[in-house]
Amino acid sequence: MKILYHHRTLGDGAEGIHIREIINSLRKQGHEVKYVSVTPFENLGTPKTKKSQESASSSSGPGLLGKVKQMLPGFVFELAELAYSVYGYRMIMKAAAEFKPDAIYDRYISYNRGAVWAARKLGIPMLLEFNSPYATQRKEWGNLSFPNMIQKHETWLTNNCDKVIVVSSALKDHLLKHGTREDQIIVMPNGTDPEVFDPAKYNGKFRQEYNIAKDDVVIGFVGVLREWHRIPRLLDAFAELDPVKHRLKIIFVGYGDIIDSLKEHAGKLGIGDRVIFTGKVAHVDMPHHVAIFDVAISPAVTVYSSPMKILEYMSMGKCVIAPDLKNIRDLIKPGETGILFDPDSKDDMKRALGQAVEDAELRTRIGQTAIQDIRENYTWDKNAAEVVELFEALKKSRN
Repeated sequence: MKILYHHRTLGDGAEGIHIREIINSLRKQGHEVKYVSVTPFENLGTPKTKKSQESASSSSGPGLLGKVKQMLPGFVFELAELAYSVYGYRMIMKAAAEFKPDAIYDRYISYNRGAVWAARKLGIPMLLEFNSPYATQRKEWGNLSFPNMIQKHETWLTNNCDKVIVVSSALKDHLLKHGTREDQIIVMPNGTDPEVFDPAKYNGKFRQEYNIAKDDVVIGFVGVLREWHRIPRLLDAFAELDPVKHRLKIIFVGYGDIIDSLKEHAGKLGIGDRVIFTGKVAHVDMPHHVAIFDVAISPAVTVYSSPMKILEYMSMGKCVIAPDLKNIRDLIKPGETGILFDPDSKDDMKRALGQAVEDAELRTRIGQTAIQDIRENYTWDKNAAEVVELFEALKKSRN
């Protein structure tokens, strides 16, 4: 099958990894994929820091979208987003004239109708991948000039593509609440690559670098250090577990603006010598770091998301601790492939951590069950195959 993949995102961080992995899986399965975007393919997954952008753009530049977003005031950028529908439509049609696709796959971003228009003009099926409800989130972030208009566009898009793929059950509920028809929606959580996140390939070589002893029990977190991750609460729970008695250490793989305040907080709790901050780590080195963990935690998540870090933890055979939310239950079977806690309770987080810390056999059992579940249900290859099945079904129904 010949698939034209279009997106108008910056493609940095997790969204870039998602785009890259789906395209690579489709190609690996023998399908032709034409990548159409203002963001260069080689920039996908690059963190949006000044240093990393300079490094990633040394040959290709930061991309047209990145330049425009940096230059324009908020309300002007929104108007430019509206105008992009025409630009995107023309870009897709130009690529389609040469590529002659069988279908179009579009990653949702605010206002963009271009892919829907192009699919209708070409008479081919079109899937919309929906990862985040921007109409709601941008309103919450306080950087939205036309809240009613963006919501109308969002609902129009989800009802006028052939099918909309959402990454969580919670996101499906959100779309239904805002007027998307139920028969439009397919729930397809994110995936991972078990060939990359394979515990058999890693020996925890960084343990010595971070001064982690063989008998230490390590709790680990991967991600950008932000306020909403509730890391101070995690440190509070960690301190109450008596890190010395249990030979505990906790490692934060990543960087963020609050790192200095976190170090200060750990010092006040008297656990500074057992808290490790790695700083920025390339995604290619993540498996080496996750291999160090005995327990992997995600102290807070956005309620609509399908966190890739949790899937990567599970693929590496780690005992995962995560908030008990509907989107997390899409990924974790409580007590079987992870341990869930009340997202609003520090004491319940401590209970979940303590349960994992105290019981090595439980950690092993949960980790091994998680590996099997990932390989059967949560891979990019499986998602890519389901995308192709959807396109085939849509083509058949048209015929």
